[in-house]
Amino acid sequence: MQRHAAALLPRLRPGDVAVIDALDLDRGTAEQMVAAGVAAVVNASSTMSGRRPAGGAQVLLAAGVPLLDQVGPEIFAVLGDGDSVRVNADLLLRGEQELAHGRLLDEPAVQVAQAQARAGLQAQLSSFAAGTATLLAREAPLLFDGAGLPELRTSLRGHPVVLVCRGPGWREQLAQLRGYLREHHPVLIAVDSGAEGLAELGVRPDIVLADPDGLPEQVLASGAEIVVRVPGEGSHPGLAALEERGVSASLLATSLPGPEAAVLLAALSGASLLVGVGMPHGLTELLDGGGPAMSAAVLARLVAADRLVTPDVVRTVHRRRIGVGVLLLLMLVALAALAVALASTPVGQHTLPTLRGWWTSVVSWVQGLVSS
Repeated sequence: MQRHAAALLPRLRPGDVAVIDALDLDRGTAEQMVAAGVAAVVNASSTMSGRRPAGGAQVLLAAGVPLLDQVGPEIFAVLGDGDSVRVNADLLLRGEQELAHGRLLDEPAVQVAQAQARAGLQAQLSSFAAGTATLLAREAPLLFDGAGLPELRTSLRGHPVVLVCRGPGWREQLAQLRGYLREHHPVLIAVDSGAEGLAELGVRPDIVLADPDGLPEQVLASGAEIVVRVPGEGSHPGLAALEERGVSASLLATSLPGPEAAVLLAALSGASLLVGVGMPHGLTELLDGGGPAMSAAVLARLVAADRLVTPDVVRTVHRRRIGVGVLLLLMLVALAALAVALASTPVGQHTLPTLRGWWTSVVSWVQGLVSS
C-alpha cells in the first residue's frame, strides 16, 4: 500500500493488490504493475478524471487486472500495509469486512472517459504551455548559466551516455544495448530506482542520480558517483547519513523529476549522445504524463535536442565491429585449409616440411598478438 504509485512499484510482487492514490493513472505505471503481476489495483482517486488522456486504465483492463476506482483517501486510514484483501464487485474486503466502496471500471466506462479527455485536450495543452513557461523561468539559472550543475568526477563531455530509468520495458531495452555497451563503453547513469534495477542485474553504473534515502547498500558500496537533486540552493536531509557512512555526494540544483534531471545533467555536461532507457519518448507517452510531468519532459528534450535518442535508434544504426581475434581465427582457418589442399598434391608433399615450419611461425606470431 502506498499513496504514490512510483514508490510502490519496486515493492510489488505477483498476486499483490496495489492500493494507490493516482489521479489519471498513466500508461507506463500501469504497464509496470502488470509486469509485476498484481492481482488488482485499488485507486483512492479517479483513474480517469477526463482532464486528459490517461492510458493506465486501458492497460490494466487489457491485462485482465480488476480496477476499483475512487474508493476515497480514507482507505489509507483503515488499511495496513501487507493486509490480505480482495476486490469483490464494487467492494474492497478484508475477510468479510467491507473496507471501501468504489466503482469497478469496465471497458465502456473507460471509452467514455477517453472521449471526454480528448474533448478537453485543448484546455490541457494551453495549461501545458503556461506550465512550461513557468518551469523554464524557474530553471533558467541552471539552463543558461550552469548554476547548480555539479562538478562530476566522471567526465561526460564528448562521451555517449546511457540513462537507465526503471520505466516500462527497461530490461528489454537494456538488453538491446548489450553490444553497444560492450563496444563503446558509454557512461552509465542510473536514475532513481534504476540504480536498484541495475544492482539486481549485477551492473555497476558510473553515476547514480537518486534520493539517497532509497539507495540500497549494494549501490552505495559500488563506488558509483552519487548525485542528489535539490530544489534551488537547498540541501537534502539524507546527505548527513551518507557522510556518516563515508559516501560523498554531489548536488544538482533542479526541481525537475529524476529522468528529466538526468537528461539536463548529461546534456549540460557536454555528453555527445544520450540514450534513454525506460523513459517516455513518443507524443502519446508524454501526453499521458500530463501537467507538470509533461512540461518537464518537453523542457528536458528541448535542452538535449537531437542528442536524446531511444534504444531502438541505437540498435538500428549500431553495427557490431568484427574483432581482431575473429579476423585472425578466420585467417588461420583459411591457411589451414590451404595447407591441407597442398599436402594432397605431389608438390605439396615435397614442400610439407617447409610448410610446417612456416605454419609454426604464423601460429607463434598470432599468439604474440593475442598475448600483447
